[in-house]
Amino acid sequence: MDLTAGKVAWTDDRVKATFAEWAKIVPYTTANHAAIDWQDAAALLVQGKAANYVMGNFAVGTFKEGGMTNDNLGFMVFPEITPGIPRAEEAPTDTIHVTAQAKNVDDAKKFLAFVASAEAQTKWNTAVGQLPTNKNSSVPADDPFLTAGFETLSTAYALAQFFDRDAPAEMAKAGMEGFQEFMVKPDRLDAILERLEKVRGQAYK
Repeated sequence: MDLTAGKVAWTDDRVKATFAEWAKIVPYTTANHAAIDWQDAAALLVQGKAANYVMGNFAVGTFKEGGMTNDNLGFMVFPEITPGIPRAEEAPTDTIHVTAQAKNVDDAKKFLAFVASAEAQTKWNTAVGQLPTNKNSSVPADDPFLTAGFETLSTAYALAQFFDRDAPAEMAKAGMEGFQEFMVKPDRLDAILERLEKVRGQAYK
């Protein structure tokens, strides 16, 4: 979070150490990954051509429509890399807002409070097969993926959104481009980080 807030340099040794861990799995990543959308990537998992996919619960329906079942589809958190560091999770959230020009702000705020309540979140997300944002909500006991996901997020030390939601637009764009380049040419890491550091100097003024 300090990195996406502009408080840490992209050339910091901690950032480089993170990319060093990422580099270890690059050789095992699907070829031409930058050219396929998430549905095509999901098809690779269904076909047995991929073994693991960093993806949210919304994709479970797609996997099952392709023929997967609870017997050959599983859920796991990222393996611990450095013992002792509290576990944080990526948990992008869909949000509802009141517009600045709203004519009935009081009722709009009451509606937001209602949909954020534990009961409403339980009912809503059970219907759509997603994780509720209220930690006092519950998830269907017969859905192993929602159950595991809810437990994972509820016990996490910290939560983040997607990188391009947590960082300013200019930094997000440059960062995503840098990540994609790294996935194809990991040997260019130093040049990528230097470029991102220059963008950091402009994006947080």
